[in-house]
Amino acid sequence: SIGSAYKPDITTVRHMVFMHGLIEECLRSVPEVAHAIARDEDLVARRVARAIARGRIVVPANPRREHRLCAVGEGCRVKVNVNIGTSGARCDPAAELEKARAALAEGADALMDLSTAGDLPAIRASILALDVPVGTVPVYEAVRRAGNAADVDADLLFRVIREHCRDGVDFLTLHCGVNREAYAALVDDPRVMGVVSRGGAFHTVMMAERGEENPLFAEFDYLCEILKEHEVTLSTGNGMRAGAVHDATDRAQIQELIINAELGDRAHEQGIQVIVEGPGHVPLDEIETNVRLMKRMSGNKP
Repeated sequence: SIGSAYKPDITTVRHMVFMHGLIEECLRSVPEVAHAIARDEDLVARRVARAIARGRIVVPANPRREHRLCAVGEGCRVKVNVNIGTSGARCDPAAELEKARAALAEGADALMDLSTAGDLPAIRASILALDVPVGTVPVYEAVRRAGNAADVDADLLFRVIREHCRDGVDFLTLHCGVNREAYAALVDDPRVMGVVSRGGAFHTVMMAERGEENPLFAEFDYLCEILKEHEVTLSTGNGMRAGAVHDATDRAQIQELIINAELGDRAHEQGIQVIVEGPGHVPLDEIETNVRLMKRMSGNKP
């Protein structure tokens, strides 16, 4: 038992809860994680637990590794997630790690490893060694292994997702909403810049070339099983986001949002924490509209 005088820090408390699923714990009680987040964010622990249970706050933390906790969502401070990663044009893992450390020194709250070149598992391991929540986009590695997007099948994609979970990644950007319906909306309402999301582009190519539905959508329940097993947060990728203000708030973006909101609800019902990404480049006078729309449709998920 834990005495009332014992107040573990925000790194230690993660091991007390996450083996059982944070959402389930918050439905039953006010776990120490909620108390730690409340102290860090100057909130009330009971309200933090309620917000986590309702899906309005997420705490991405894979139990396979230790790092400081970071709460995202309702009532919490704005968090900064810094993108790093190698590319074919510049593959210098040491430089990316230096960037990561510089970002953390300046107050970054999370890191996103977007590497596409070099030894991807080794690069990921070096970033996961840092004291911070880390996210990845598994389809990048799947395409790298296959050679091109058209050759990525469901088995390969899910195998990479499982590996990232086992490595200790805390949240995964998964473009579940880039399905045939969203793709049809894109075709019906052409854009100036088309699909600017790399993950979104990969999935549209996979569907177009293979004549198959996006496996992340078609086998969403299986995806949830993997995420649930490893207590990994789902970040619904915004593959149909606009790359130019001219394309903002169009059919494809909204269609994907509808799908992601529905899938987010399904995942949350299974005890999976969910972030809904979006919306991309929008004119200043549409920012508030987009935020309100996303919050309303997603049930106020982060």
